[in-house]
Amino acid sequence: MTSYFEGDPLRLGEGPQLLLDDSLIEDRWKLNRVLHRPTNFVKNPILCRDKPWEGDMAFSPWVIWDDDLRLFRMWYECFSLSHYWKRGNDPIYWMCYAESEDGIHWIKPLLDVCPFPGYEKTNVVYCGTHRNRVQGVQIIKNGKTSDPGKNYMMVCLEGVPRNGSMSTRFAWRIPRTVCRGSYRTGSRSSITIAIA
Repeated sequence: MTSYFEGDPLRLGEGPQLLLDDSLIEDRWKLNRVLHRPTNFVKNPILCRDKPWEGDMAFSPWVIWDDDLRLFRMWYECFSLSHYWKRGNDPIYWMCYAESEDGIHWIKPLLDVCPFPGYEKTNVVYCGTHRNRVQGVQIIKNGKTSDPGKNYMMVCLEGVPRNGSMSTRFAWRIPRTVCRGSYRTGSRSSITIAIA
């Protein structure tokens, strides 16, 4: 970009450009900017809480396009108010999984990754360390790996630090070296980094 200010042409690349402001536009002579009002998708919401194990609330979706599988993959959080007040061994917050070919029609595959009370198979993929909580989930596609078992990375807030690993396609493995370096956010919380 520095060379542009010295008189060289601005190199934008080969992909499409989203022109939200004038930073990439040199001249707007006889042009008017027109902002079109967005319209809601008529079939909203695209993902409904329709499974009994999804608790009282499903929220905070994290969606990634997977080129290898040709699918949109979504991880989202669920919350149970009854588990919160009961303070038993059932999870309060947990993470579920859905996938879609078009980003509009979502399928929640039934998996046996994370046991959930009363159900043999669910789309629950992570319940936290001691089935306590998992919040603030962020999933990142790991494009720099040749290991098919490490395609994604996750950062989340948990009740306590986790150690150990899981080995299914939807489960998360937490390397011990990362676990020892997890960031303590308070007396009962930590940020966990995981790889799947």
